[in-house]
Amino acid sequence: MLDFEKDTEKNGAQIPLNDFDGVIDGFINSFLEKITGILFRKIDFDSQSLQTLKEYSENKKIVYISFHSSNISLLILCHLLKKHKIEIPIVALEENPYLMQTVKHVWKRIVRYFKKIFFRKEYPHIFETDYIERKLDEGKSVLISLLSRKFFLRRYMEIQYDSLIYFVNLQKKLDEPVYLLPQMIFWNLNPERTRNLITPQATGDKGFIRGWLTVLRSASPAFVRILSPIDLRKEIENSKTDDTEQIAIRLRNKLLEMDHYEKRSVLGPVLRSKQEMMEKVLYHKDVLDMIEKQAKRENFNEKKLRKKAYNYFKEIAADYSVPVITFFKTILTFIINKIFDGIQYDPEDLNRIREASKKGPLILVPNHRSHMDYLMISYIFYMNRLSCPYIAAGKNLSFFPIGTLFRKSGAFFIRRSFRGMKLYPTVFKQYVRTLVSDGYSIEVFLEGGRTRTGKLVLPKLGFLYYLIEAIYSGYNDDLVFVPIAINYDRILEEKTYSKELRGSSKEAESVSMVISGRKLLKRKYGRVYVTFNDPFTLKEISEGTTDVKKLPDIVANTILRKISEVTVVTPFALATTAMLVSKATGISETVVKDDSVILYSYLKHNNARLSGTLADDPDMSEIIKQVISSYKDDNVLHEVRINNGEKEEVVEDLYSLKDDSRLGISFYKNSIIHYFIPASFTSAALLYLSFINSSRVIPEEDVKKEYNFIKDLFRREFLYSDDEDSGSGINENAYQYFSSDLSLIRNDDKIQIGDNAADNIKLFASIFKDHFESYYIVLNSVLNLKTDKIKKDALINTIRKNALKMYHLEEVGLAEALSLSNYSNAIMMLSDQGILKGGMRDSNNMEIKIENLEKAKDFSEKIRKYLSIL
Repeated sequence: MLDFEKDTEKNGAQIPLNDFDGVIDGFINSFLEKITGILFRKIDFDSQSLQTLKEYSENKKIVYISFHSSNISLLILCHLLKKHKIEIPIVALEENPYLMQTVKHVWKRIVRYFKKIFFRKEYPHIFETDYIERKLDEGKSVLISLLSRKFFLRRYMEIQYDSLIYFVNLQKKLDEPVYLLPQMIFWNLNPERTRNLITPQATGDKGFIRGWLTVLRSASPAFVRILSPIDLRKEIENSKTDDTEQIAIRLRNKLLEMDHYEKRSVLGPVLRSKQEMMEKVLYHKDVLDMIEKQAKRENFNEKKLRKKAYNYFKEIAADYSVPVITFFKTILTFIINKIFDGIQYDPEDLNRIREASKKGPLILVPNHRSHMDYLMISYIFYMNRLSCPYIAAGKNLSFFPIGTLFRKSGAFFIRRSFRGMKLYPTVFKQYVRTLVSDGYSIEVFLEGGRTRTGKLVLPKLGFLYYLIEAIYSGYNDDLVFVPIAINYDRILEEKTYSKELRGSSKEAESVSMVISGRKLLKRKYGRVYVTFNDPFTLKEISEGTTDVKKLPDIVANTILRKISEVTVVTPFALATTAMLVSKATGISETVVKDDSVILYSYLKHNNARLSGTLADDPDMSEIIKQVISSYKDDNVLHEVRINNGEKEEVVEDLYSLKDDSRLGISFYKNSIIHYFIPASFTSAALLYLSFINSSRVIPEEDVKKEYNFIKDLFRREFLYSDDEDSGSGINENAYQYFSSDLSLIRNDDKIQIGDNAADNIKLFASIFKDHFESYYIVLNSVLNLKTDKIKKDALINTIRKNALKMYHLEEVGLAEALSLSNYSNAIMMLSDQGILKGGMRDSNNMEIKIENLEKAKDFSEKIRKYLSIL
């Protein structure tokens, strides 16, 4: 028997204080509870919600705020709380949980009801007692159904029965805060649609049978989400009024907003059908006006132009499908588990993104290293119950059947160039505007194509212009940019990139390429590292900017800098950097380890983002062994053997690194090379000036000038951070690092190179030796031209031939210097310097003219001196 406490008598009636209508703790129907556990066994809290629950369920006063009012929703919540050993609420307010209560308790309620009707007996309302207050003091929790249709009218007309008003008043009496934990069930991940007769809704109330059928039929998993807790005491303290009713109204509005934004962050905006999108885009005034103008200007048939616009839309538009995304997730899970050792990311970053999404459509901007990039963000978002983005993908990926799969996973396709086209850009721009207007998240790669070198590619601004123009044209209030860095221990395209950098044509994406790519599934590529920098809005970054035309540049540079800040240093990137500082074909494991320790200490000093393996006192010997083992398995490194009579013996601590492999693995060095810019440029400048002046003591002003020369030389290679691009020419972090072990001594505006510092400084300077050699090759080729005019493709071909000659004559020593990407950037640098004219555009048919031969000679001679000391 339950030992009920008795309330004071009210008109002759007595009621046990834990026997109110909504009481559930101790009164749940065990049969229904078991049925719920069986039929809804796949539903659970997401990991972040479970963490929140465990944190707040210990010694805190908790009130669950449910956005449901059905008995099955309450049963599911109670079942999951018990499953995770968390106490269930003692009572459900503004909800009638009769279906889940025991028969005995329901019978008592019926008897009380008849007594009230026929004998006019009155029973106290739970708010007229101290029951809730006492139970909260005992560590129990309560639940409020915020959206109950049945209880709305009573609460609306009789404010004494408003649960939020009761708890505001209660909080004013208490010293400890009461925490409100908003809770909602997502029955599936189906986006809400403008026209929806068949697809079950993802949220809202459902009966027992309907709820079970929805979960059973759904391609996506159901789950329970706990939203960000609300500290009721702080809400009252921060309120501009002390009026309880007004505080409760604002609190209710805040909770309803949280419900709305959570649905948007998980499900995305209300999803239009492809037909609706087509109607909005193709009937837009700008598209129709362009068709009319082009028809008049070029004497085209307007009907044919409309058909062309229709075909353009079909070529561009995504056809978002949750079942396909769920199917794709299953395939991707298999692939990731097959070829990678997991994905490293911080779930807390996703909470910040979820919060930031309230300010406007998310524009997710990752760097682009691999075809796998397209899949990683959507996969992480899906696994963490965030709405998957629409993805701007190159038209080269639209081939059947991959294009169809991508299109239904949210990809929309863009041509590489709009040159000479009028109607296509208009249709594409209006499609982007419509996505922005409807609030969809969009993923875009600002670099355009994948980087072949591992370095960030300078941004392409066209898509950003369209996004920013959409905001200034009133299609939405703001945009939220999320810079994302993706890095890999090893990439699938390692050998392909190496061939392309040597001059091989890029192989077009096709079905046969996909089929032949099956062999890539036979090995492991290490871990994937995804890091999210802090989101920022267009409004925030445009403050103080008077020239709107400069905004795309400002936004793009900010994004790429933020990507650089959070790019993860992987074990492979660190070890490979140490391997490639020397042109020697022999690699000593001991030397690589020693150099890695020095490079690591610098990265640690500068708070570089490190992988989990490197974060805390790593065993560098073990890390280098693992990297060397992986490279040996792929024939990048080879054991050196000697023939000792009848058998071969392995030479210990020595591996050979063939020239063909250097360019391929330089990708990993280049992925983190930006972290070394301050130390490397400073070291190179010091070595050069020390060599020129035959002195270890150098005026600081000279170092600044030389630092700026190197920075300007490689401006087309790197997007410098604010510190590096401030114009001072000196990076204090680099000086502090070198000063810590007396490698450099600063005194009276002079810098002295320490007695034992030469090796360390040369190590850092040598990181960029391949770039110096690439630029030397280009300058040497330009100086040896027999004409002052040449087509760009012919110049590139001449440079490639000359590079091979210089390499084999040992005028340059690093195989990775023979890089088409570096040659192209060097040509643009020479155009910036006025040495060449016409090398800025990508067109290979463009004519380039030599403008300043003497300046080219000066540059060549100076770089030659740098190489002589490196």
